[in-house]
Amino acid sequence: MVRGSVIVGVITLISLIFGSTIARSQSASAITSDEKWGLEQTINEIEEKIETLKKEREKMSILDKVDYYAAKHGVNNTLAHYVVYNESRYNEKAVGDLYIFRDGYPVYARGLMQITRYYHPNVSDSCAFNADCNLDYGMKFLKDPKTCKQQFSTCRMWYTN
Repeated sequence: MVRGSVIVGVITLISLIFGSTIARSQSASAITSDEKWGLEQTINEIEEKIETLKKEREKMSILDKVDYYAAKHGVNNTLAHYVVYNESRYNEKAVGDLYIFRDGYPVYARGLMQITRYYHPNVSDSCAFNADCNLDYGMKFLKDPKTCKQQFSTCRMWYTN
């Protein structure tokens, strides 16, 4: 019954927004099964669009964070985006391939800037997978060409000399 009243509410909202005469009555029983199915489809489409917009907003906030931390550490903005894109495709939960062993333990690249324990032994997983912490820590290394080339393959292409 709650779903029926939600459908009536959505019909009323659509009617108000679009000036439609879809709304028929205050009870869900006045809606035919075809109309209910159509409204459920519309509700599902709206929910999917909301989820897509949320994901886009999260991605935009990561883009903004890259800009912020690049400026904070004096890193070229294009280089910052170049590294983050190439390392993780802006995925703060990215985990790279196993490629280094330190003291017999496997080391994975983690987060937006693919920080490893090999170069950053004090960075916890919670920091590595947090966009703010990862970018703040990683940008410190981008401003110096020597450390940048050692830690990020992307920098080897950026700093060609």
